[in-house]
Amino acid sequence: MTSGTILLASKSPVRRTLLARAGVSFAVEDSAVDESEVKASFFASAQGETNYAALLDSAKGAAAELAWLKAVRVAQRFPAARVIAADQIFISSKHREPLSKPRDLQEAKEQLRGLSGAEATLITAAIVVRGEDDGTPTRLWGVIETPRAVFRDFSAAEADVVWRLQGEDSLHAAGSCCLEGAGVRLLAQLDGDAFTFLGLPLIALLNFLRIEGLD
Repeated sequence: MTSGTILLASKSPVRRTLLARAGVSFAVEDSAVDESEVKASFFASAQGETNYAALLDSAKGAAAELAWLKAVRVAQRFPAARVIAADQIFISSKHREPLSKPRDLQEAKEQLRGLSGAEATLITAAIVVRGEDDGTPTRLWGVIETPRAVFRDFSAAEADVVWRLQGEDSLHAAGSCCLEGAGVRLLAQLDGDAFTFLGLPLIALLNFLRIEGLD
């Protein structure tokens, strides 16, 4: 694998689509990182925390660590490649805890209903590393962005319409809300970069790739 090879360490179909539509040439490699263990360690001290800022700090740490671990896991297998990895954690002001991807469609329905009237911060971390022959990747770039979504007050029936429209796509979205699809019907306001809401700080990433001559 050559030094100009770009790998995306992500199973997310949305991230793959964003990067491909931006004209970046890349291949996909799954990192197989267990996200639950990392999140549990970061949020253990924040259980029952009523300070929203403290929860956000824990989420930033967890997202950054997960992005790093995903990148490292892939870079160790492919020396010289540039590896892009990202992670997003959905924190709702109502739930006071991170909302993960739903385990099944019934949980997705419950999560969507619970977003009525909520404000949510989507902590999004992205990183680029270079694989090295000694197995210790070099960090080249990284960013954490915190866009905010405000959900309008909506009924359970309205949430169920979105749930049916999303179908199994709900299973790939933290909080079960696909902002790139029918989930947008539940929003009152978005503050932040549209691409970051979808899971990848694309503009900042493309600027880095351009500077590095990798775009």
